[in-house]
Amino acid sequence: LQAIENSQGVEDAAAVIFTSSPVQHQGDQAFAVLLGTPTDSGKEIVETSWAIEIEEGRKLRQNDRANIVIGSQVADSLFEDELGLRSQITIQGQSFRVVGVMQPTGDPGIDQSIMIPREVAQEVTGVQDGRYDWIFAQTMEGFDPSEVQENIEDNLRDSRGVEEGEEDF
Repeated sequence: LQAIENSQGVEDAAAVIFTSSPVQHQGDQAFAVLLGTPTDSGKEIVETSWAIEIEEGRKLRQNDRANIVIGSQVADSLFEDELGLRSQITIQGQSFRVVGVMQPTGDPGIDQSIMIPREVAQEVTGVQDGRYDWIFAQTMEGFDPSEVQENIEDNLRDSRGVEEGEEDF
C-alpha cells in the first residue's frame, strides 16, 4: 500500500481485504463475504468506487471495533430472520453489532457482504497485515491516469524486487 501511496500522481490510496467466513445469528450459521475496509480517509475512495450508500443507520467509524455494516441481501436473506440495526452477528467467535445497512448496489459481491474495519478483519480472520485483495488509488488533478499507473507499477516492482514481466500483482 505504501508503494502505491508514494507513487507520483497518487492523491490517496485505500486497501480492502475480501474474504469469506462462517457467521452466526441466533443459532443459524451461514457463510458471508467480509469486506475489511479502511475507516480513515481512504474509506471515501472505497465507498465511491463501489457506489456504497447507507440505507439505514450509519457508516463505520474509525473507533469502531465491534460494529459492522451489512449489505442489503445480508439484511434480507442471509438468515431466516431479517437483520437490521442492532442485530448481533458472530464472526469467528466474536460478536458484532449491525450499525448500518447498505442500499442495494446491484453488485452481488457488495450486496451480499459484511463491512468490517480492516484491522478487525485481519484479527478475526488471521489475514496477514499487508496482504490486500483490492487497492484503490485516486489520481491527483492534472496527472494522466496512465502515467500514474506506470508510476505505481514501477514502485511496486521496486518494493518487491521483481523485474518487469515477473510481477505478481
